[in-house]
Amino acid sequence: MRNLTHSKDIEQIEYLENEYELKKASLWEHKLRVLSTKNPYFVPLRKKIRGLIRTTYEDKYWSDFEQISEARIIALEKAETLVEAEQQFVQQRKTHILTKLKGFDMTKQNSATLLGYAETYTLELLHGLSSFAIENLIVLHNIFDIDLAHLIPTYLPLNIQDHTTGHSPYRNDISQRNVISKPIFA
Repeated sequence: MRNLTHSKDIEQIEYLENEYELKKASLWEHKLRVLSTKNPYFVPLRKKIRGLIRTTYEDKYWSDFEQISEARIIALEKAETLVEAEQQFVQQRKTHILTKLKGFDMTKQNSATLLGYAETYTLELLHGLSSFAIENLIVLHNIFDIDLAHLIPTYLPLNIQDHTTGHSPYRNDISQRNVISKPIFA
């Protein structure tokens, strides 16, 4: 399962594989609709995502209501929950970063310079269209004293959750020793 955490991921894919990718692409399309009005760089990517959503997934799996299985609906609900949690974290992280930038009288362009990226890429990072490198999150933590819990997500992407919650010969052993004491994603 692909995680779709970078705009380059979207540029390279030719179809959506599952409900998680559908929900992630829908979220991207919404974000890019807003960003496209500010920067034409995002327009082609938004058009590609709209095509992926409509022609490669919705038309194929969701257009005939009688053919939609209960399993597909459950998978969509699970994907919605995870994408909402991811988006909530990204929005909170963005708020923490922008609040600190404002407190230091810095702009998004200043933060781009600080991180060594173009302003467009910094916008992608802040809006969750690309993933921050851990080094950049540490820089933001050290310079602006932002709690790492507000910068680094503790939930697992769906593709990793599938591996950690599956049928592992060690799973019962680990659970009995209370090594896993909280949900996989919060």
